[in-house]
Amino acid sequence: EKQCPPSDVLSFVYTGENCDQSFNSQDDRCEDIGSLSESASIECVDSNSNPLSDRSVVVDERVTVPLGNTAATDLITCNIFNSDNILVQKLTIDTTKLSLTDKFGSLQLESCDEQS
Repeated sequence: EKQCPPSDVLSFVYTGENCDQSFNSQDDRCEDIGSLSESASIECVDSNSNPLSDRSVVVDERVTVPLGNTAATDLITCNIFNSDNILVQKLTIDTTKLSLTDKFGSLQLESCDEQS
């Protein structure tokens, strides 16, 4: 399993799965609050609550999270909302300890390259 280097951009794929499907090398902080659906809105913020990405996706669609090179993005929080804009899942991801194919609830890490 490939360890990710410190990177500027992370790409995740939305799987629509719950926290039970998580598989990663971290103390995964994943919280299921409601039921996930085919479509979702994913909003990720850094540890200072600055928005990093906010995008609507359907299952198997990609979400790109630009980290920039700041300590505040060592820990990011992604909130997943259903089509009624209700929070259904909350993820906390340590971006310094990622491996390709890590799964965090409904997000699976697809790439962690320097360039998108």
